Parts: sequence; structure tokens; C-alpha cells
Amino acid sequence: MFGFLKKAGGVAIMVSAMALLAWNESHSFHAHNLFAEAASKLTIVDDTTTVNPANEGRLLFMNVWAHLGDEAVDPLYGIGGQCLSVERQVRYYQWQERAIETSHRTADGTRTSSTRYEYYHVWSDKIIDPAKFSGPRASGYDNTPVVQIEPLKTYSRGAKLGPYLMTTELVDSMPALKSNIADGSGTRNRQLAAAIDSTSRGGTVPTHQVDNFIFYGDNPAKPIVGDVRVSFVRRVPAKMWVLAQAHADSIRPFVGSEHYWLTYSRVSTQQFDPQEEIDTETWGFDVLVWVLRVIGWLLMVWGIKWALEIFTSLLAGVPVVGVVATAAASLVSWALGTALSLLVIALAFLVIRPVVSLCVLGGMAIVAVAGWYLHRSRTARSKQSLPPPLPPPLPPQ
Repeated sequence: MFGFLKKAGGVAIMVSAMALLAWNESHSFHAHNLFAEAASKLTIVDDTTTVNPANEGRLLFMNVWAHLGDEAVDPLYGIGGQCLSVERQVRYYQWQERAIETSHRTADGTRTSSTRYEYYHVWSDKIIDPAKFSGPRASGYDNTPVVQIEPLKTYSRGAKLGPYLMTTELVDSMPALKSNIADGSGTRNRQLAAAIDSTSRGGTVPTHQVDNFIFYGDNPAKPIVGDVRVSFVRRVPAKMWVLAQAHADSIRPFVGSEHYWLTYSRVSTQQFDPQEEIDTETWGFDVLVWVLRVIGWLLMVWGIKWALEIFTSLLAGVPVVGVVATAAASLVSWALGTALSLLVIALAFLVIRPVVSLCVLGGMAIVAVAGWYLHRSRTARSKQSLPPPLPPPLPPQ
């Protein structure tokens, strides 16, 4: 049964590796198109007082002030004010499960594995369901929080970068500052106190108002499972260096003409070279593409090795033969995994980079033909080196 599951797992890993390699090449192609288009549409803007219609769709680089529209205030706690956004962050103190797998080979050559489970405490941004724990003692854990509060982001409506309206994506890319809980006006402090009272179930849950967070539980210094911590971060107006795309009267991350899901923008309080930023982003993406190629290749080899292990395990107990079979399976796994990985990449290239695809497929075909020809030549030479067959025996006189 275990051998069948391992073989099925190997096939699943092989299919996943193929999907990863194919997606990676397609994603790489579209990303390179995006960065190339961004570089071709790069425009340095000196006049940031008005929206220039000629810059529509272009990647603008400018130094502008971020301006407020309406105030951004958390609707429940009243935290915020003169800021571009205020974000309510909620953390729950929870039990977390970790599975630790160990395997070893027995004296008869078979491999056995075992799993043990550890449980530890974490601050999590969501409630962890103990029903999904797999360990034998999982039913003994309870992660029910003392209160349940939803995280929330509140934005300043009408916020601008220079003459352009800001999108929420650009607001989120600005530096965030921790918000002090007790720095509001008298009205907001009363709203905060009322909110804490209502969320603590009318005072039945102990609460502590610390400088940077609200704590629901007995002791902020010694939290127990179920305690909740609410904190806030805000983004405030500042003079920013912006690299983003003009779209009507707003500015947003660069999308490109292909409308691929990948976007690009940069917002910083420090000056930077826009062309160098695009080149750096392109280089970093190329590194990621090669990392994913190697991961896909290794997964392919690993999947084939798992799929073949059901056969090698049958011979594991036979002296010498088991060792030879294992070594042969490992060699086949690396050779076949490499060939299949190259084939998947070449087929993925067929639509997006046909010339490269045909070159890779041609190279693989040449290697295959050369291997077949070499094998045929060696077989022919081995037949020629054999002694001539003996003549048939003479019939009896």
C-alpha cells in the first residue's frame, strides 16, 4: 500500500513540476515584456502642478507631495486622523501544530518513516482551527479567542500625489508608522474607550490599553491561548519619489498593454534612479526565474525517483542486485528528469519564443540521434568481434 501511495505521489510531483516549469516560462515572458515596455515609456516629470494629458499611460517619475483628502479614521476605535490610511491589525495567541517526519532504513533494506507532532504558541493574524490538526493529541487543544475582531484598512478618500489621485496600492507601498493608541483628542479617546468596552463584551473580558496596542486578556506580559492584541499602523503625508503609471487623473502601478496580472511601481522617501530601478527589478526577476527552473527540475527528478522506488524496493533485500537497481534508478531519474524538464521548457517556449524552442528541441533531437547511432555502432562492432559460428556437425557415416 505504501509503495502504491509513493508511486502515486511521485506521479503527482512530476505533474506539479511540469506545471511549475510551464507557468514559469510564460510568466517570465510576460514580465520581460512589462519591464521592457515600462522602460520605453519612462518619462521624467518636472512640472507636477497639473495633469498633462500627453503623459496618459506612461510611466512617470516625479518628486511630489502626498496630500490628504478626507481624514482616515478607524470606524470602530476612532484611531487615525491626518493620515493617508490607518490599518487595524489583529493578532490572536494560538496553538500551532508542527509535523516532524523522520525516516530510516531497516536491516533488511526497507525504508520506514514516522511522524511526531509538536505544539507551540504563536501570534497569528487568523484563528487557527484545531480540528485541522493531525496529531493524536489534537483534540485537546482549543484556540477560541476571548473576543473576535476583524482587521480593517481605512483610506483617505481623495488623497493625491501631486496633481494625481492615489490608488490604494500606492498608499500601501508607502512607509508605515505604528500609531500610538493614546494620542487622540478627547472625543476620540471617549470613542476609543466606548469601543474597547463594547468589544470586551461590556467589560467582562479584561482589557489593557498599552501605548501601541489594545490587549484583550489578563496579562499583556504573559499572554495565554485565546488572548487578542489589536494594533494600528498609519501612513502619513510626505514628499515622495514616485515611479508609477498615469491613468486619467490618477496614478497607479504600471500595468502595460498586455494587461498581465503582474504590475510594477515604486514609491520612496529617498531619491532613486528610475532606469536603474527597472534594471534591478528585471535582474531580480531573472534570478527568480532560474531558481524556479532549478526547483522544477529537482521536483521532476524527485518525482521520477519516487515513482521508480516501488520497483527498487522489491529488489532491496537481494544482495548486490538491490544496490545496483537503486543506483540504476537514481541514474535514470536524473537523466529522464533532465530530459523531461528541458522538453517542458522547450514546449512552453514554442508559443512565446518559437526560435529558442526550436533550437532546444533540435539540440535534444541531435543528442537523441547521436546516442542511438552510438549504441547501434557499438552493437555492430560487438557482433563483428564475436568468433565465427562453428560449422554444423557432419552427418553420421
